[in-house]
Amino acid sequence: CFHPRAYVSQFAKNYTRLNGLGTPWKILAYAVEKGGFIMQTIDPVLQKTVWERDLGTASAPVEAGPPPAELLRLLEDECAAATSYRRLSRRLWGRDAALLRAIAGEARLHCQALRAAYYAESGQRADLPPREPVHLPPVPEALLTARNREMEAARDYEASAERWPSLAGDLRAMAGDKRCRAQCLHMLLGRLL
Repeated sequence: CFHPRAYVSQFAKNYTRLNGLGTPWKILAYAVEKGGFIMQTIDPVLQKTVWERDLGTASAPVEAGPPPAELLRLLEDECAAATSYRRLSRRLWGRDAALLRAIAGEARLHCQALRAAYYAESGQRADLPPREPVHLPPVPEALLTARNREMEAARDYEASAERWPSLAGDLRAMAGDKRCRAQCLHMLLGRLL
């Protein structure tokens, strides 16, 4: 048995989740206004194309899944950030060092999530070669560089979330974490100067 309102409601939730357009009830009101309920099941790609045509919005082409090389690059950057935050925390004391250790722990969690995504896409473990320790500049310069790197990475993760819907939720969450990290680093830099 199949109820039209339940189908449109589910349709609206899926559409909202995929495209981030308002609440499901706004989409439902739009569907009712445009002529009622859609009764047959539609391919999700076709569904998105039809809605974009009706709403007059066009988006960038969506790739099926992330290439493993791109995931490996994100993973390497995240692991390098975790290492640099851990090393930088050894140069500070008290709350400041604890904040950097917490940021390093969060970066390690992102590394684990990216390793899992890499394994799911490629079927291989992501064994990263050990990196040479890089000389860290003075603490204020290192914090400013890290802040700028986090903001750039947040924009990169948002763009990747648009291209790869299979990882969109994780990548958007990581982008939000990166923005939060950038704010923490900005506060820490202001406190040290």
